Amino acid sequence: MLYKMKKITDYVVLAAVICTGYQCSANYTYRQRYDCNVVLGNSSPKAECFYRCTYDGRNWKRGMHQDGTPCLSGHAGRIGKCTRGVCVLREDEGPSLNSTTNADRCSSHYHGKGYAPTCQYKCRHHRHFKQVFYDSGTPCIHVDEEGEPRRDAGICLQGVCKPYDELEGRHPHIRKKVFAQHFHKCEDKDHYAINMLASCYYYCKQKNGWFYGYYKSNYNSRCEVLRPERKSGYCCKGNCIRVANCGQDLDTAANLLPQG
Repeated sequence: MLYKMKKITDYVVLAAVICTGYQCSANYTYRQRYDCNVVLGNSSPKAECFYRCTYDGRNWKRGMHQDGTPCLSGHAGRIGKCTRGVCVLREDEGPSLNSTTNADRCSSHYHGKGYAPTCQYKCRHHRHFKQVFYDSGTPCIHVDEEGEPRRDAGICLQGVCKPYDELEGRHPHIRKKVFAQHFHKCEDKDHYAINMLASCYYYCKQKNGWFYGYYKSNYNSRCEVLRPERKSGYCCKGNCIRVANCGQDLDTAANLLPQG
C-alpha cells in the first residue's frame, strides 16, 4: 500500500514538473513574442513591419517599425527591409540609392507589389537625405501607423494619396486605373456589422503588398456613398446600387412571371 502511494506521489510530482516546465516554456515564448523590450530592442529580422507588444502584460502598444528595419519577406524567408510598413526585398526596390549613375539615384517609380502604402519616402543622396515623391498617378492606399488602411485606394498627387472618390468628378475613368484587375487579389468578404458600408471595397495585405477585394453582393452589404453623388443601396462588385444581389432577384422574379 505504501509503495503504491509513493508511486502515485511520484507521478503527481512528475506531472507537476512537466506542466510547470511547459508553462514556463509557454510564458517564455509569449514574452519573446510580445514583450516590447524584446520586440523593439533586438536587431533580428522582424516577421512583420508592424508590431503589437506590451511592457506590463496589460497595456498594449501598436505601431510601425522604422523604415530600414530588417524583416522576413514571405518569399522563402528572405530578408528585406521595412518601408512604410511593407517588407521590401532589395531587388524590388528599383535603382540603388547609392548608385553612381545620376539617373539611378532616388527613383520616383514605385517598385513594390500592389498599392503604394505611401506616396513619398526618404532617400540618401550624396550623404544627405532628400524627400522623394512617387510619380503622380501611382496607385496608392494610405496606411496608418498601426498598419491599417484608411479611406479608399487612389493615386499619388504631389506626394499625397488622394482617394479615387475625391477625383471621380474631374476624372470619370479614375476607378478603372485604381481598381485594375491585377490589384484584385482579396476574396469576396461578408459584412456582418449593422452599420452601412461607406465603400463596397475592402483591402488586404498579401505577400507584403496591399490589394483590394469586394464586399459580397447580398442583403447584409447595405451601403451609402457620398461621392461623386450621394446614393444608398447594396454592394455589387465595388458599386453601390439600388437592389441587392446585383439585381439577380429581379431577374429571377421576371423569369417566374407567366409568359403571355
